[in-house]
Amino acid sequence: MEKIKANINYDEPNDVLYIYKEGSVKGNIKMGNFVIDITSKGNVIGLEILDATKTLPNFSKELLKSATGAKIVIIKKGDSITIIFGIISNMQPEKEATLVIPSIIKSKDIELV
Repeated sequence: MEKIKANINYDEPNDVLYIYKEGSVKGNIKMGNFVIDITSKGNVIGLEILDATKTLPNFSKELLKSATGAKIVIIKKGDSITIIFGIISNMQPEKEATLVIPSIIKSKDIELV
């Protein structure tokens, strides 16, 4: 499982974290505090996390503000997608989180935007 380098932006006043790879976004899938950007081929290219420090309690504002990059792994299996991302910071070693999205097309909790 290879982690791919990704860009990261943290909007501190709005507490929004955006992790993304270069490419063209075709659409979004909104699920709770997560907005997943997808390409025209259905590949995940970005992840926006709203209320980031509340949604990811192990990630402080200080850590997110000091982030210098990110790594991301996307695993598709059946109708599910698992997104594993790591935040690279000068403050501490890489910190990792995992997001599992079950039945991405069939879930009634997901809003296609």
